[in-house]
Amino acid sequence: MSESVPPKVTVSPALPVIATTQGAAVMTPTGTLNITLAPTPTPTIPIYENPTTLVALATLIGVSLTIYFGWRKTKMELAAASEQATLERNQSREQANLDRQHAAEQAQLERISQARREVYLEVLQEMVAAQSAIALLTTQDIQHLDVESKTRGLIAAVSKVSLFGEIKTVEKSWELLNALHEGLFRLMAHLVPYNTQKWVAESLDQKAKSDIAAINKLTADIQVVLATSKNLAERDRVSKLQEFSLADMETHEAEAVAAKIALLRLQEAYSDAVTQEAFKIGKKIDELVMCIRAELALETSLDIFHAMREKAHEAVLAATSELRSKLNEHFDGGT
Repeated sequence: MSESVPPKVTVSPALPVIATTQGAAVMTPTGTLNITLAPTPTPTIPIYENPTTLVALATLIGVSLTIYFGWRKTKMELAAASEQATLERNQSREQANLDRQHAAEQAQLERISQARREVYLEVLQEMVAAQSAIALLTTQDIQHLDVESKTRGLIAAVSKVSLFGEIKTVEKSWELLNALHEGLFRLMAHLVPYNTQKWVAESLDQKAKSDIAAINKLTADIQVVLATSKNLAERDRVSKLQEFSLADMETHEAEAVAAKIALLRLQEAYSDAVTQEAFKIGKKIDELVMCIRAELALETSLDIFHAMREKAHEAVLAATSELRSKLNEHFDGGT
């Protein structure tokens, strides 16, 4: 800061001076003294050295910075909120699209699953029907053998599996159908000798029945001859005729019984063949069932299925063997 300027004093030597602060005359022994006191000039302070200015400026800068950063923060928050809102809208839109797509896919999967369940059940039902029809082929006339109608439903069901099933399931269904056809051809080889023997047994049985009818008629005629004729030669002739007729009847009856027993053996052989083919086909059924269960996300074990199949097969063989043993005892005993 600048130094203070002393007050300006003017002295008149001729007059006494009375000093005043307002520049009045002051009386002195030597005369009057005029003293004028000039005010101390206000010093000029640079703005960068003025505390008041600096405080105000600092306050202004602080307020400005506070306003600026508050505005900047508000702007950033608004931008973030706007971005977050946009992101949430986009996410909501995407989620809605995903939900609609998922719902459509689930509906489609449900329709496919429903169709698959119906087709798979149809395949198994038709397979059971086809196996039953094959087991009863010996009851049909070989000249009018109807196989196609018994397997038509299974072929149609397997074709449906090709539309809805997984590729592994489709493969196993066709393997099952092929196993059935192969078994059918092997079984048909038994039908020719069986039907031939069946015809022989029926012919001999019919002949035995004719002999019985003839014997009954002859017996009635013989009774009349024996009751009315006195001719010994005639009586002897009809008696011998009766003996010959009875012998022929017994022969034909024995042949008919032997033919029926032979037919029964052929029936047993056919039954054994059916059991073996059913066991082979059953394993293919197990493989198909395993694929179906895999599609349904069910626990699967082919070994367990095969073990159950083998156990059931052994039980059938044991029951069949026991039945035949009892039948053989019956025939061997002559009862």
